[in-house]
Amino acid sequence: MRFRKIEELNLSENALTSFPSSITGMASLQTIDLSRNLLKSVPPNILPTLPALKELHLSGNKLQELSYGVFEKLPHLAMLDLENNEIERIGMHALKGLPNLVMVKLSKNKIATVAKSAFEDLPMLQSIELQENQLQDVANNAIASCPNLLMLNLSNNALSGVEKAGLHGLKTLEALDLSHNKISRLSMDSVRDLNFLILLKVSEEVEYSNLGQEF
Repeated sequence: MRFRKIEELNLSENALTSFPSSITGMASLQTIDLSRNLLKSVPPNILPTLPALKELHLSGNKLQELSYGVFEKLPHLAMLDLENNEIERIGMHALKGLPNLVMVKLSKNKIATVAKSAFEDLPMLQSIELQENQLQDVANNAIASCPNLLMLNLSNNALSGVEKAGLHGLKTLEALDLSHNKISRLSMDSVRDLNFLILLKVSEEVEYSNLGQEF
């Protein structure tokens, strides 16, 4: 098959309305940039034919949803860029089957909720960017099974309290950005289990309570 040895492919800014079928079966492809096109969905039949893929850039498109397991069968994918789309919801198991995913970018979408198990079984995930969405609620176990998560950005959303941020079980988290939400009060109890937290960013108007020496 032609182009089987290509490792990097840039198809950004081409006004594409669908995934090009010509990339099917490019077994050596490690990076593909499809950013700033007009894509509305991710077809389930093309990505599984790209087993070596490590980086997938889909920012600046018109993607509206992440369906169940749409990215599975990409065992080497480490970086997934979905920022600046029109995604409204992250459903259950939307990122299923990505054992080596390290970073996912979902900022500048229209996401209002993150369902339970949305980020389930992602053992290598270190960074989640969800800033500049319309988030009102992140299910408590949406992110809990990410044992190596270090950075979570939830800034510029509509979260009314820390309990809405889905922080349960994030024992390795080092950086958390909750600034520019609707949070008016922060209690030590809400972040007590974040034993490795180094950086916590909140808006200036937030009131604090029960913040002892251990914070």
